[in-house]
Amino acid sequence: MVVRLPAPIYHSIGLLKSLHRPDQIYYHGTRLVKSTGYMLKQQFKLGRITHYAFDAVLLSAFLAGVRRSTGLTLKPETISESPTFTRWFERYLWVGETIMDQSVAVMGSSGYFERKR
Repeated sequence: MVVRLPAPIYHSIGLLKSLHRPDQIYYHGTRLVKSTGYMLKQQFKLGRITHYAFDAVLLSAFLAGVRRSTGLTLKPETISESPTFTRWFERYLWVGETIMDQSVAVMGSSGYFERKR
């Protein structure tokens, strides 16, 4: 959590004299940091990594849905011939299949959805 400090606190801790722009000082946990400081950049990196991971799982679930509804799937050999990449890609698609299975199970047991064939 990042909290902006009011101006009187700057005077009491002696930070107003040392900075040209005191509005860039923030209280982060137990530390005072500048807005361009290391702690805030690390905090934003964690959020960005989480966002990218969530997007990757959504893409994998989308590919699993395409595979189930049409039978089409990506061939990892067309992207790279490396056996390591092929194993990684198969695991990535497995994550999408698992998310798809769990989502269908939850929606099937919910009263908000009904099955139409």
